[in-house]
Order: sequence, then structure tokens, then C-alpha cells
Amino acid sequence: MEKMPWRILEGKKIIGSLGSIIGEVVDLIFNDEDGKLVFIEVKPVEGSILDIEEGKNVLIPYKLVNSIKDVVVINEELLEGEGIKTKVVKVIKD
Repeated sequence: MEKMPWRILEGKKIIGSLGSIIGEVVDLIFNDEDGKLVFIEVKPVEGSILDIEEGKNVLIPYKLVNSIKDVVVINEELLEGEGIKTKVVKVIKD
């Protein structure tokens, strides 16, 4: 992915690769040794699939990021494997 100033990411909406609402970017966590981006701190928003205590943020590994454009798209199917709990969303078919 191309380099961009941190301020461009601040407040960007985050959605899952399956279209789920995740939250918005609050902060970025970098590796002190090599300067690489390791985590995105995310504040859940209304309707978020993140299953965390209200008022808390969650760190999502940068390796889950698929793309950054108008929104940040992450691979939501891998969240549980990273220890990030999600709410079960039930799809009802007619």
C-alpha cells in the first residue's frame, strides 16, 4: 500500500470485507524497532460487529487491512482468529 500521512487515516470509517460495520480509526501503533505499522486502534461505532465493553477501543492487526481508500477495509473473517470477539449476526432468508 502507498504511504500516506497519519492524519489522513484518523477518523476514517472501517468496514469488514463482508460489509459489516467495524468502527473508526482512533490511533496507529508502530513497531519501535523497525517503524512498521502493527495495529490500528479502533473505536467501535453504532452497529459495530465488535463485541467489546462499551467505551473501550480495540487493536486490530494491520495485517488484516485489505485496502485504504475512502474507508479502511479489513478482512473481518480473520478477526476471531486474532482474538477479537465479534457479535453473531444472523442472516434471515425469505
